[in-house]
Amino acid sequence: SDRPIFSPPSVLDGELAGDYKFDPFNFSQNKQDLTLYREAEIRHARLAMLAAIGWPLAELFNSQIATQLGLPTLIRPNDLAPAVLNGNISDIDPHFFLAALTLGAMVEAHTLQRKEKGTAESRFIGDIGFDPLNAYPSDPALQRQIQEAELNNGRIAMLAVTGYAIAEAI
Repeated sequence: SDRPIFSPPSVLDGELAGDYKFDPFNFSQNKQDLTLYREAEIRHARLAMLAAIGWPLAELFNSQIATQLGLPTLIRPNDLAPAVLNGNISDIDPHFFLAALTLGAMVEAHTLQRKEKGTAESRFIGDIGFDPLNAYPSDPALQRQIQEAELNNGRIAMLAVTGYAIAEAI
């Protein structure tokens, strides 16, 4: 490529929420790539936001909840939640992973069906059609503000969860 190092590619034009013209390795070479990467980013951001609150809550309340339900606690004496990097992941019932995979596949299938029908593109990237309280605003400026906030919080959450994993690994 003939662009200088770390200059933004032309596809980053500020049209999408959260576009700070940062793509130092030029992954987004066209709008199609950019849309694909943004969809992946928003999904990871949403999962990370759930994990950023769920991980510490699980470590704080797992023992009490397990005791109330008559189940064994999954937290080890060293106060570590089950995770791949600390070796406790084998303590989790495989049915949990099956249920999580099934739920994820269902959401993904629903999103793909909406895309095929052309309805997913009508709102915004990352729209999975779930807004039971009809909370998403109709004002475009407010929509952009909400999308920016979700992305920024999600990016911070991805860093936080990475920090949790590193802290438990060492």
